[in-house]
Amino acid sequence: MILALLLAQAVTGDLPAIDTDAHCQSRAATVRVEDCVAREDTALARLQTSWPDFSDAAQDNCASRLEEDDITSWSGLEACLVIASLNAPRRAPPGTIALQSASPESQTHAD
Repeated sequence: MILALLLAQAVTGDLPAIDTDAHCQSRAATVRVEDCVAREDTALARLQTSWPDFSDAAQDNCASRLEEDDITSWSGLEACLVIASLNAPRRAPPGTIALQSASPESQTHAD
């Protein structure tokens, strides 16, 4: 059932479902539940506006980590998306030349 829900959300591009209360209750031994819920609500609010800005690949990668229970919170999902975005290959802007570093062996010296 959960897998079907996550797959349906991935197809529509919606945020996946995360049970904030369950996540925060599971951390009650080390964190005040109220503080956890406030932090997660803040992360959810940011994701509600930024989710469409993340690539499909980042969304899919992080949603699959939710399915595996590797991520259990909005703040964890947000961190996953940011890391995936930072690690994404970047293209040089149009009209620029990508610089390559030359190895010392390929450099010639005019003596």
